[in-house]
Amino acid sequence: MALLRPDREVADPRYLLYMYLGPQFQRTIEQNTIHGATVERISLKTMGSWPVRLPDLREQRAIAEVLGALDDKIAANARLAATADELVGELYQRALEAGDCRTGWFFDFFTVAFGSAFKGEFFSDRGAGRPLIRIRDLKTFSPQVWTSETRADETIVRPGDVVVGMDADFTPTPWLGSEGLLNQRVCVVSSAHSRAFTLEAIRGPIAFIEGHKSGTTVIHLNKSDLTETRVVIPGEAAARRFDAEAQGVLDTRVNAAAEAGRLALLRDALLPQLMSGSLRVRKAREVVDAL
Repeated sequence: MALLRPDREVADPRYLLYMYLGPQFQRTIEQNTIHGATVERISLKTMGSWPVRLPDLREQRAIAEVLGALDDKIAANARLAATADELVGELYQRALEAGDCRTGWFFDFFTVAFGSAFKGEFFSDRGAGRPLIRIRDLKTFSPQVWTSETRADETIVRPGDVVVGMDADFTPTPWLGSEGLLNQRVCVVSSAHSRAFTLEAIRGPIAFIEGHKSGTTVIHLNKSDLTETRVVIPGEAAARRFDAEAQGVLDTRVNAAAEAGRLALLRDALLPQLMSGSLRVRKAREVVDAL
């Protein structure tokens, strides 16, 4: 790890961050990367001699202000998501405590669509075909593999659908990315109630299954695990009240995630243009202010 401490008389700290993330400085990093037998590294001894483009402080601060405004909005959406998660959880606990709970087998209350085995020969670069939602994408909500394949058994995942990874980590989560195709080892769970209800109701049973798994390498979630799992859910009246109160909260979270994604794309598009000077700060500020 290294600490970069700017001379504030010539460099604005936040501008330094965006400069570091910009494509020009990233190319400089790549050119100075030492490729070892195990890991790649950069040398702090040479870093001080790397060239940088520093406009005057006023322009630096203006650029940082424009890009920072987008990052601040993204951060606000992240805080909103955390609050929404907490509220939905509290509403579900209240529904359980209302009494008249129902008990049954997992498939008595939930429907599960399992992902398809898309063939690697049809995989394509990002943007060519349709995005393929793999288990690794459940953390980032940003598929990196696309496919041109069409399958009769394919499942389309839409924003807000409840997805569960079936290897290593089984944590249910609402899909917060764009519409895509469900790949093998990922499933979508739904119920007769809202997606918020489904999400909260399966947390306990899925965690129970994961907690009782053991293996020398990676644990796996299988259909038989779900078949053999009993669940307890709120009574019908409490469930309907929960649906009315909680689904709007979850929708807010999904919409906030979509907005954050658009803001990140805009920031990433503006950053290299501002850093290179090809886009004036005034024009970029007009774009941001119009949001």
